[in-house]
Amino acid sequence: MNKKVLKILAGVVLFTFYAPLVLAITCTPEGNLPPDLQDLLNTVRNVLAAIGIIIAAIYIILGGYTFITSGGSPEKAEAGRKQIMFAVIGIVIILIAVALIGIVKAIIC
Repeated sequence: MNKKVLKILAGVVLFTFYAPLVLAITCTPEGNLPPDLQDLLNTVRNVLAAIGIIIAAIYIILGGYTFITSGGSPEKAEAGRKQIMFAVIGIVIILIAVALIGIVKAIIC
């Protein structure tokens, strides 16, 4: 992988560790959310993020399998590489989405 991509990925991952601290804020433009609704929204966000990451991990495994079993075929090897790359991009998008929730809450509050 390109060093620039790895730096960006590391920055996004480290930034997402900061997001839960920001997500402790429970205000919206309309005021404070009830604790039950806050918990429900956080649970839904966490479950959707976990499902997305699990699906992406499965695609990484399938892409690796396709790459390994390509048997010297450049088309199959490229298809496996692309599948792995798109799965990693999907994980990065999920992490950015979770982090953006914290950023928006920090700006609004």
